[in-house]
Amino acid sequence: MTSIFRVLAATCIVAAALPGQQDETGILVMFRVTSVQPRGRLVIDRGETDKLEEGDSVVVLPRDGGRLSGRVTRIEARTAVVELDDKNAAPPVGTRGEVWLPKLRFARRADPERARPTADDPVQNEPRPPAEWQNPDEEWKPGMPLLTRVRPVRPENRTWSMTGRAFASSQLSHVPHAGSHNSWFRSGADVTFQNPFHNGGDLRVDGELNYKTSYSEDRASDLLVRRAAYTLGGTRYARDRFDFGRFLQHDLSEFGVMDGVAWSRRRENGHRFGASLGFLPEPNDDFRSFKDFQLSAHYQWVADEYERVSLTGGFQKTFHYGKADRDLLLARFSVTPEEGWEFYGTTWIDLYTGNDPAKKHFIELTQALLVAARRYDDGSGLDISLWHQMFPDVLANVKRYMPPNRIASDRHDRLTVNAWLPRGDDTMLRGTAVLWNDEDESGGSLEFGIDKQRLLFDDGSTGFVFYAADAAFESAFGALVRTGRRTDASRWEVSYDFGYHHRVGFPADFADIFQHRLFGEYEMPMDGGWDLRGWADTNLFDGDVSIAVGFWIQKRF
Repeated sequence: MTSIFRVLAATCIVAAALPGQQDETGILVMFRVTSVQPRGRLVIDRGETDKLEEGDSVVVLPRDGGRLSGRVTRIEARTAVVELDDKNAAPPVGTRGEVWLPKLRFARRADPERARPTADDPVQNEPRPPAEWQNPDEEWKPGMPLLTRVRPVRPENRTWSMTGRAFASSQLSHVPHAGSHNSWFRSGADVTFQNPFHNGGDLRVDGELNYKTSYSEDRASDLLVRRAAYTLGGTRYARDRFDFGRFLQHDLSEFGVMDGVAWSRRRENGHRFGASLGFLPEPNDDFRSFKDFQLSAHYQWVADEYERVSLTGGFQKTFHYGKADRDLLLARFSVTPEEGWEFYGTTWIDLYTGNDPAKKHFIELTQALLVAARRYDDGSGLDISLWHQMFPDVLANVKRYMPPNRIASDRHDRLTVNAWLPRGDDTMLRGTAVLWNDEDESGGSLEFGIDKQRLLFDDGSTGFVFYAADAAFESAFGALVRTGRRTDASRWEVSYDFGYHHRVGFPADFADIFQHRLFGEYEMPMDGGWDLRGWADTNLFDGDVSIAVGFWIQKRF
């Protein structure tokens, strides 16, 4: 595994030195994930009004440094549905992403002949445009572009507006044999107020209320505020960007959510640099803050305005209750030419000064994610990723005691290969292979799937998945079949999963277990920006049955 890691790392570093290729795309549109659906489907907060179109290629950027590719499959006024290439991926709500759009898509399309008024034109009967659109173009001369003298509206002059979503979701699970159940309820909103104070900034509030009961009848409720921040600048009119409040750090999201202030600047050549200071909330249900203070700085280099090649470095220093804690170096790179292989990755490097009892080295590669990806014109693709993780020796977020020898030696390395190949217009072959290794054992898994369109229904899809896994204490194999239909009015899907598990070291009565799972869901978009989804899940595992039903409803505005 170590040799594989070194080869892939060296390949990525060499590729990062290659120049990027320019193309005709020129407008970068950023978005956020607002909903996560099964089989790699996402809803994002950009749509037709933002010039997105079906078939546009998008990239989702999770906080762990990964990069998920996909395409827009459905467009609405302010939202769009994205289908990821990796059908098993489920980035959390709020994950940011980006899509490059052609510059010509943003240009006003005018009929040259219609642009020349004649005596027969009923000019007096045409509706008058809004005041901010009116421009006499008194200096326009024949042969000049129509919009030569039209100036775009600056952010501080735009009309105040509000966009976002509100949602509620709940699930009840019951185990008849044990006579126990658990349940949870979530309700929240993610709202962005654009230009609320008439200075061009955005105010974003994202929070939810959670209530849950466990099988032991314990009850808990939490109010979780993910974002409560004001952003000023960061546009073509203001190269300086300021974030205040609770927010996910913009340029280096790997540094996490912070309560404080951050500043960054984009230079004319596309390079960025910035700094931040504030407190890191605990990454749990409560998100409590003011225990861990952090200072950070970063710099991003890009090869050109299209950012086909970028290298980013950052440093973060934390203090736990005022005591010096973590020294973290972070390096990120991305090489995404218009054609050919893409390479990207992120590395977390901890520095130790001698006051950390579990670490004897000055420098340690704590985490790393390296990815090589290729997309082909026929719709096929290949992703090769390598993940490495160890425990950093830190004071923050320590919930239970862990022996120093485990902090020093425990690790996890995982190599994953994803591939997909279209066969005709209605068949897709998919495969995933995983090899993993830790401080004690190793294992692997294989998965092969076939997606078939219009097999049972003209507007439906059917899939078959076969899988097998082998590890130190358990081996398993099984198969899954699913089918469903999607129309403009609704979508439904039903799946059945059968699995056989063999556990090592257990008594004969518990060594071999058969598992059956039946899952169904129904989704219905409604008028007025409403979406409704419901599901039912039945699981039979070694004679024990569990039943779960739930719903999810969302209002977009």
